Amino acid sequence: RGRSWENGAYLAGSLSENRRPIPTEVPCGHFWRHLLVPKGGKSAPRRKNRIEGEGILPEESIGSFSCAFGSIQMGEMFAFALGLFVSLADALDTSVRHNQAGACFCPHVFVSLSERTMPQRKIIHIDMDAFYASVEQRHDPSLRGRPIAVGHDGPRGVVSTASYEARPYGVRSALPSVTARRLCPELIFVPARFDVYKAVSQQIRDIFREYTELVEPLSLDEAFLDVTHERSATLVAREIKARIRRQTELTASAGVSVNKMLAKIASDYRKPDGLFTIAPSEVEAFVAALPVERFFGIGAVTAERMHRMDIHTGADLRQWDEAALVQRFGKAGHAYYGYARGVDEREVEPHRVRKSVGAETTFAEDTDDRTRLSMELAAVREEVWNRIQRHEFRGKTVVLKLKYDDFRQITRSKTLFTAIDSDEALCRVSEELLAGVDFHGRKVRLIGLTVGNTPEACADCVQLRFDFGEE
Repeated sequence: RGRSWENGAYLAGSLSENRRPIPTEVPCGHFWRHLLVPKGGKSAPRRKNRIEGEGILPEESIGSFSCAFGSIQMGEMFAFALGLFVSLADALDTSVRHNQAGACFCPHVFVSLSERTMPQRKIIHIDMDAFYASVEQRHDPSLRGRPIAVGHDGPRGVVSTASYEARPYGVRSALPSVTARRLCPELIFVPARFDVYKAVSQQIRDIFREYTELVEPLSLDEAFLDVTHERSATLVAREIKARIRRQTELTASAGVSVNKMLAKIASDYRKPDGLFTIAPSEVEAFVAALPVERFFGIGAVTAERMHRMDIHTGADLRQWDEAALVQRFGKAGHAYYGYARGVDEREVEPHRVRKSVGAETTFAEDTDDRTRLSMELAAVREEVWNRIQRHEFRGKTVVLKLKYDDFRQITRSKTLFTAIDSDEALCRVSEELLAGVDFHGRKVRLIGLTVGNTPEACADCVQLRFDFGEE
């Protein structure tokens, strides 16, 4: 550290300024011979007296060498050699971490870096089990073992989280409260307390950061951790789970693998309170047998499209070339091509800025009834607001999305001077947008709402105000 290469010269404090740099034309295969072996060559005989200009070492001068840098003392030479090894290791480490081939300081040292020299990434995905509901059951022991849902119980309410006792009935996140009540008449609704959830989430993140600084929170209840530096990612995941349980009385599920996609899939395999590892040697077979519905970024609609193309598993998906997938699925096709091969190059980003938060719903029957559309929009809006709080997101632009019965899609948006800070503000803007849409006699089959344009994405941007007066 603190040493650098400049114009082919290694700058070290132990070398005087008048000593020559390493000649850049010397092949590194012969580098050490050039550095330490007398100029007479490897087989040159040792002589009693120094021959002027040849750099041959006298026998009695055992404490020094003459080399490309001039005459240096033995201890100084070893210090230099050690420093050179450190620099080489640093350069190699930097090249590997940045996934570069042949990017080392000396062009002759490494023409390329094979995959075997690249460190295998170790990624953990931690997902809290029914987080909101579990916090409420911890707070009120009378709720333990009973089916509960966190959310608003009303005609326009939406379930934020359901306890595991409620899930066998079909109650799940984002389900309208009316539907949830019909599926499980004994369901207990508990209002959300996001201030409490945020405090517990911070407590959990503090545990993560004791193991690595590379923590990427996805929401209040899940995060990616890069623990490549650790000897065993599985042991780290097991220890983190134990500490979360001990310090919060809550359970978490963990997935461990070589990238974010596989780690996220693995965390869902043995819920609740599960731990599942997909080792490097298991990736190919695991991905081949994986149903496409389980792949990251493939939802129900996309999975159905794939099924119609006779794509049901990772092995089926792998039969398609990248160009064909891009043609069918747009830019997402690039990701699908990699996922089918267990490849996900995304890094764990501690400071990743989320660009938007949204939700949408498709109706069982198309409709142009504005009263019903307003009710459907209310349910979507509540889900969006829950996600805004879960992801601690702030956005200034509200976008309404409508898809008609002929599959044509339109959007309407409004940008505010400040970020949406309440569900009332979100309600007001979204209802204004819906009221301003002329259906032109068509029916609507899908309605969606998104909040974007976060101030964090452009901290230096300023919304200008213009006073145009009255005409």
